[in-house]
Amino acid sequence: MNCLKSPRNGYKALFIKILNEHAGGLLLMLTLVMLMLPLSAVAQTKQTGTIVGRISNSTNGSYLSKAKVAVEEAGLATYTNDFGEYTLRDVPAGAVQVRATFTGQASQVLTVNVESGKTTTQDVVFGDASVRLNPFVVESERFKTAQQLAIQEERTSVNIKNVVSADAFGDIPEGNIGEFIKFLPGVEINYGGTYASDADATGISVRGFG
Repeated sequence: MNCLKSPRNGYKALFIKILNEHAGGLLLMLTLVMLMLPLSAVAQTKQTGTIVGRISNSTNGSYLSKAKVAVEEAGLATYTNDFGEYTLRDVPAGAVQVRATFTGQASQVLTVNVESGKTTTQDVVFGDASVRLNPFVVESERFKTAQQLAIQEERTSVNIKNVVSADAFGDIPEGNIGEFIKFLPGVEINYGGTYASDADATGISVRGFG
């Protein structure tokens, strides 16, 4: 008795035959598709923007250089240039916490909404919380600000550097630069000479050399 073959069995046999003949090509195509999927997923999900701004001091209105600006949750940080400007690139889109720090000032933490592919401007203003009672206190704050700038310059220098604020020593007698330099560590002033009085600073030596 003859048995009729089912059309379903015929299609199944044909499919198996095609797989056997083209197994290598199909495997390669499947591998390429699997490799492309993670890349396309990353491209679609990674959305970033840029934050720019300037940092200033409310006491005297000057812009602060070498102030640190960071988005800690994203591991991003930078320093302001000589004009108080900063730029943070590749910041994740959405609300992020921007922290600005400067020597002698309380850290400023601001929430910034970053839009994907766009630049957001966020300025920061540092201010001293001291109470100004009279003109003397105002002058004292000017001295403190200059001292903070000197310390910040030393901390961020790539070399060993001693930075001294001119305001720290008050008025210099007769405007002689030697009277100011003598306050620097390791510096010795020589006074007097053939054409100068014994009260005039005429030369310097640094750690015995001069």
